[in-house]
Amino acid sequence: GSAKDVESERDTGLEGDGIDSISSTLGGSTGPARVVISLAEIPTNQLDEFISTDLCEKYNFISDQIYLVGFSQGCMISYTLSINYPKKYKKVIGLSGKIPYEILKYDEKEDYTDHNFFCSHGIYDQVIPIEIGRESDKWLSKNKISHKYLEFDSAHGINAENFEQMTHWLNKN
Repeated sequence: GSAKDVESERDTGLEGDGIDSISSTLGGSTGPARVVISLAEIPTNQLDEFISTDLCEKYNFISDQIYLVGFSQGCMISYTLSINYPKKYKKVIGLSGKIPYEILKYDEKEDYTDHNFFCSHGIYDQVIPIEIGRESDKWLSKNKISHKYLEFDSAHGINAENFEQMTHWLNKN
């Protein structure tokens, strides 16, 4: 059978729990560091400032080395940072989220040609329905933002096949 026949949430430790955060492992000259940023009430300009100043200086890396990874609302913040600050954040892994039009500052005059997103969504998502994920896919295509969009047999979470595909994309990009 296909990978979707496997018990999907077993042993991944990534089933959605509604926590709004961006989590990443950073590798700088001082070695890897895990960073988790709570998104509660943080305006995107403050989050950008924190990433581009505090984290980049502390861990000695430049912003073009950053991959934003977000689940649900974290996905929305990742999309927003990448679109609103196109020279800084070009790689995004967006999981079970949507394009947050109300805070997006897309500018067709900006250059998004170096952007590359991995986007995925569960077809049984009860929190952000699959139709909204598909709408985000269409918006990215319409605005010529390079991305890979995949759907999985899951609810509002990340199953084993999704994790595998995300890891494959990350290793290639």
